[in-house]
Amino acid sequence: MSIITCKKQFLVTDEDFLELKKLGLPIEVFCPVLCKTVAFGFLENWDLNHARVSGNQFAREEVIFFG
Repeated sequence: MSIITCKKQFLVTDEDFLELKKLGLPIEVFCPVLCKTVAFGFLENWDLNHARVSGNQFAREEVIFFG
């Protein structure tokens, strides 16, 4: 039997977003109100209040970003 572990981390700071963008890895956008993933893709850009993933803009305070 083998155990597979998947490491995900919350993306909170601008440094987190910058590191992920530099590595070219996709991110998951999870909505806690809907209890589901609302987007999965590459980070296009971000500012203090919003982040754009897969052509959709999300408020950083309303969703959870995983990388």
